[in-house]
Parts: sequence; structure tokens; C-alpha cells
Amino acid sequence: MKYTLTFLFSFFALTYSHDSSARTITRFRDSVALSTIAQFMYDSAEDIPQSIKLSDKKMNIKDTKKCVTVSATVVKEEVSKAISKILRFYPDEDLPFEEALNDLEDYLDHQNFKKCAMEKVTPESRILTSYFLDKHDLIHVRLDTTLN
Repeated sequence: MKYTLTFLFSFFALTYSHDSSARTITRFRDSVALSTIAQFMYDSAEDIPQSIKLSDKKMNIKDTKKCVTVSATVVKEEVSKAISKILRFYPDEDLPFEEALNDLEDYLDHQNFKKCAMEKVTPESRILTSYFLDKHDLIHVRLDTTLN
């Protein structure tokens, strides 16, 4: 009986510690802060000269051999810089910047990512896209920068 209780206690302790380290954010919509920031960036796109849009929309990349491997820290830094570029135009806006970055870190789960850079040229503008995806194709981060 003593060993059974010890085994059960160990089992529950390991199960609980494993669950507590699991990702709690599996898409942007799971985070109010990330959703708010992404929506604000989308809404402000027409008001500023160089708009940047943030999303977790999946893209179909046919050849990932042209993509480079980066860490989750690099993804977080690039997203942070992009958000900061937009927020400097709106210094009076009270947006959950730090909370969004913390939620993004949870979403990224400290993995390595493939970073794919693409460019689309139209007569009106040039769109630079930085797209990040994990090796399981479950986590996606997309930054679209429109240059007029």
C-alpha cells in the first residue's frame, strides 16, 4: 500500500508538472492582447506611410529550402520591432504591448522556426512579407510590410 501511494503521488506530480509547462496559447485568438495589437495594426494600415500587419495566418510555402532557421527569440524581436514602429505613430494609445509580447512568447514555445522572406510588387505598392513557421507546421507568424 505504501508503494502504491508513492507511485500514485509521483504519477500525479509528473502529470501536473507536464501540463503546467504546456502552451496555453495555440493561436492569436487565444490571447486578447495579441488579438488587440494585431487588429490595431490592421486598422491603422491606411493611416500611416509604411503599414505593417501582424497575423497567424498560414501560408503555403512550396520550397522551404530558401528559408533560414531562426530561434523564437528572433521571431519575438522582429514582431516587437514591427509593433513598436506602428505604436510610435500613436503615442497616446493604451495598448497591451508587454502582455502581447508575453503571450507571443508562450505561443512561440521556444522553438526554432523557418523564416521565409517574400516580396510582392504591385503598381500601387510593394509588400514585404516575413513568414515564420515551426517544423511541425502548427505555429505561424506573418508580418506584411507595405511600402507605398
